[in-house]
Amino acid sequence: MKPSADLKGKRALVTGASRGIGRAIALELAARGASVAINFLKSEEQAVQVATEISNSGGAVMLVRADVSSKEDVEAMVECVAQKWGGLDIVVSNAAAGGFRDLDDLTPVNFEAVLRSNSAPVV
Repeated sequence: MKPSADLKGKRALVTGASRGIGRAIALELAARGASVAINFLKSEEQAVQVATEISNSGGAVMLVRADVSSKEDVEAMVECVAQKWGGLDIVVSNAAAGGFRDLDDLTPVNFEAVLRSNSAPVV
C-alpha cells in the first residue's frame, strides 16, 4: 500500500524512537519523506540501527540523546533539532516509562519517575 500522506520537507522528532512503536513511527515518517530525529536515552545501539535504516533508504535522519523527564534535556533536544533543520513540524511524544505492573508495586519514587516521563511536555 502506498503511503497516503506526503511529508517531504517536514521535520519530525520522535521520542523513544529506538524501538517498538517509536521505531515504527520513525520509519513510517521517513518512508513518507520526513526528516526524522530519533530520540533515545539508553538504547543507543538500537537508535543507530533505526537511523541507519532510514539513511540507507535515502532519508534524512539525526540522533539525539535526551531524557524526556528532564525539562532541560527536552529543551536542549528541541533546540538541537531546530538548529540543524531550521525548525520542527511534527513531534511524536512516544517515550514512556513504567511498564505493566500493579500500582501497589510502585514506590513513591518510581511513581514520580513514571509521571515525569509519561507526561513531560515537549517544548
